[in-house]
Amino acid sequence: MPERGGKYEVLAEEAREGYLETLRVRGPEGEGRLFWFEVHDPEARAAFFRYRNALKRLERLGALPPGVEISARPGRYYVFWPAGGEPVPPKGRRARRALAEIEAALRPFGYRLSEAVVGSEGGRPRVLELHPFPTAPAEPAPAASRRRPALAGWLPGLLLALLGLGLLAAGVQRYFNPPSFTLPDLTGEPAASAKKRLSGRGLVLAFVAESDPAAPAGVILRQDPPPGTRLKPGRRVQLVYNRPEHRQVPALAGKTRAEAEALLAELGYRVAEPAQTHDESPPDTVLASDPPAGTPLAAGQPVRLLVSLGPAPRRTLVPDLEGTDPEEARALLELAGLRLGQEEALPSPLPEGTLLAQSPGPGTVIEEGAPVVTARAVHPEILLPEAAPSPPTPAPEEPPAPAPEEPEAGRPVPLDVRLPEGLEGQPVRLTVTDEAGTRVLYEGPTQKGWRLEGEVRVQGKATFRLYVGDYLYQEWGTEP
Repeated sequence: MPERGGKYEVLAEEAREGYLETLRVRGPEGEGRLFWFEVHDPEARAAFFRYRNALKRLERLGALPPGVEISARPGRYYVFWPAGGEPVPPKGRRARRALAEIEAALRPFGYRLSEAVVGSEGGRPRVLELHPFPTAPAEPAPAASRRRPALAGWLPGLLLALLGLGLLAAGVQRYFNPPSFTLPDLTGEPAASAKKRLSGRGLVLAFVAESDPAAPAGVILRQDPPPGTRLKPGRRVQLVYNRPEHRQVPALAGKTRAEAEALLAELGYRVAEPAQTHDESPPDTVLASDPPAGTPLAAGQPVRLLVSLGPAPRRTLVPDLEGTDPEEARALLELAGLRLGQEEALPSPLPEGTLLAQSPGPGTVIEEGAPVVTARAVHPEILLPEAAPSPPTPAPEEPPAPAPEEPEAGRPVPLDVRLPEGLEGQPVRLTVTDEAGTRVLYEGPTQKGWRLEGEVRVQGKATFRLYVGDYLYQEWGTEP
C-alpha cells in the first residue's frame, strides 16, 4: 500500500475534493483519517492555514483529543485525526460553557460547532474531527473605532466605507474559499433529474453511457465522486447512465471453441464455463450454445457453449481367465480387444502358473485397449540354516569422552552508533535480537555529539534496531 507523510499507510481513498484528499490511513498510533492538502496555489495555501489556525486555537483551549498531528512542512501539508473516539455529547453547565468557547474559537475561521464531531472525555468536550471545508464565511475582525468630534457629520461616509470594505472582504473570501456542496446519492435517478439537481452549482458534469439490461433505461448506475463528497465550483462529476444494448446470439455451431469465444468477446458477451459431451465431431468443436443462436441478448450477459469431447470410446467385457496359462490369457484378451498387462508372481501352494487373481474382474465393462493385470502362483525356494546362530558378543564399553570446555557465550560484535545532525537531542532506544531473545542496549536522551560505541556479544544471527523517538529509524543485522 502507498504511504503519506512518511509514516501513514493508506488503507482507502475516501474522497478527493480539488486540492484536498481524504484518506483512511494506519499510522504508529493506529488507524484514523488523514486530510492531505496539495498546496500548489494561493487558494489551497489559504485554506490549509485557515484550517491549521482554527485547530491551533482549539489546541490552546485543550479541546483536541490526543494523537492529532498537524504538519505544515513543504510538500507535507496534512492533519491526522485518530479514530476511536465516541461522539457522545457532553452534558452539564460547565460542558455548555466549554462548548460556547469552542464555538467562539471556530467562528472567526468560518467553522461551526455543528459541523464538528464532538465527544466527551472526563466531562470535558473534545472535537474528535473537523472537516477542512467550512460552510460559513470567516468573520472579519471588528474594526477599531475612536470617538471624534462632529461624529454626525462624517458618520454616513464612514458607514458607507465600512460597508464597501465588508463587501470587498466577502468577495475576497468567496473567491479564495467558494462555498462547498455535498454531493447527493444520484444512483437510480433518471439522468435528467440528476442533471437538474446539480444545475447552478458550478460543477462540470460528464455523462457516460453503459449497458445494464437489469436496470431501467436512462437511470444513473454509478457516480464519481461518491455520495457525501463535498465539492466546490469547477469540480468534475461523472455520471454513468444506463443505455441497454440488445443484440442477437450469433450462430456458433461448427466453430472451434477458441473461434466462438473470440466472437462472443468481440460482441461484448461474457463466456460462461462450457459444457462438454462426446460426439462424432472433432474435439473442441462447438455443438450448440445457451441461449441458442438468434436469441436477443444484451451485451455483458453470459453465453454458455456445448463443446465436443470427440467420439466416445468403444467398450468391451473382460473375459474370465481362470484355468489359462499366460499365452492363452494373452490370446483371449486380444480377442476381446484388450491387452495383457503386468503379471505378478505370488507365493502359493497351488501349482505354479495357476491364476490367482485378475483385475478388472470377469464381466467388467471397460474401454477397448485397456490392460488387464494378472497374478499367478510361484514356488519360491526355502533356505534352511545349517546351525542356529550364536548370540552376538556385546561390544566393550567406551570410556566417556571428556566434556569440552564451555566457551564464553556468543561472539563479539563491534558497535558504533552516532546520530546525524537534526536528530541529536531526540530520545533513542537501541535493541538487539538474537537466539537469546531481545535486549535493550541503550534507552535514554541524547545531546550534540552523542555516540554509542563498544562491543556486544550475540548468539547466532543478530538484528539491531535503532528507534528515534517512537519510530524505527534504522535496522541492520549480522550473520552467524
